[in-house]
Amino acid sequence: MSIRIAAKLLKDITEIEVRATGPSEDGQRADPKTGKLIPINYLQQLLIKVDGRLLTEAHLGGGLSANNVFLFKARSLRPGATITVEWTRTEETRGKDGRPSTAQKTGSETLILGK
Repeated sequence: MSIRIAAKLLKDITEIEVRATGPSEDGQRADPKTGKLIPINYLQQLLIKVDGRLLTEAHLGGGLSANNVFLFKARSLRPGATITVEWTRTEETRGKDGRPSTAQKTGSETLILGK
């Protein structure tokens, strides 16, 4: 999965666009070729921070489609502000014995707001 951030400063409003590219599976669909369940793999949480302070957070789940776009608006951000998106994904893996287990993986992406 990859996350990309774009931001536009429009007078006193800043539009922050977050694109999350990758699969989204809740573990309940079967592969049409094999009949086996497709492993869990979905975006669970997004945190949007500006200069280290939490701006907003989104708690998501397996009901999202793949390749999502999220749009946030904020007031009074200035050029040079640091926008950080932190995310948590839930992914299913299979051990050597074939039993499934889920793990949470995290990541982050940062953007410096331009003029």
